[in-house]
Amino acid sequence: MTETLLIVDPDAASQRAMVESLKGARYRTIVADGFAPAAQLLESARPDLLITVVRLSLFNGLDLVVRGRASNPRMAALVVDDSRDSVLERESKKVGATAYLAKPVDSDELLRRVAEALARRERRCWSRTPVASNVLVLIAARRARLLDISYGGVRLESGSVQLPDVLRLELPILGLSVNAERVWSRRAD
Repeated sequence: MTETLLIVDPDAASQRAMVESLKGARYRTIVADGFAPAAQLLESARPDLLITVVRLSLFNGLDLVVRGRASNPRMAALVVDDSRDSVLERESKKVGATAYLAKPVDSDELLRRVAEALARRERRCWSRTPVASNVLVLIAARRARLLDISYGGVRLESGSVQLPDVLRLELPILGLSVNAERVWSRRAD
């Protein structure tokens, strides 16, 4: 099966260089030059891997990673920036990117990182087990409902608008209390 890669970069020369680097590896590449077309392609093409630059006018590539992984949790992601920035690198990994690369991206490194991200994507996917009954969890004295559990984590539904990066989850029904890291959150509309 040929994996589909979405490359998002408003710099046409940089975008073309990445496409050329990946062409020989027989990946199917689709491209977008901005946030809006990329967001549409995330939904319509459901790529296996997103390669995005950080700076995309009003929005940024990290928003694309969050959106893509929210609708397709198996999607892998690589984030590219004009220079190395340790804060952005940490944020990229926090939202689900496998790697953070600085331009100019070496062709061999890009191929290696794409292969690693796609391989990790296969290992990262665990089936979710829905919780049969209403199991309530306490987060900072606020109630949340446990939706499902997987080897990789839990999914919660909460009325809280802002959740901290590190959560103390208390499951009174089990007498269990654990610290958990928030990977992403989405506000229901």
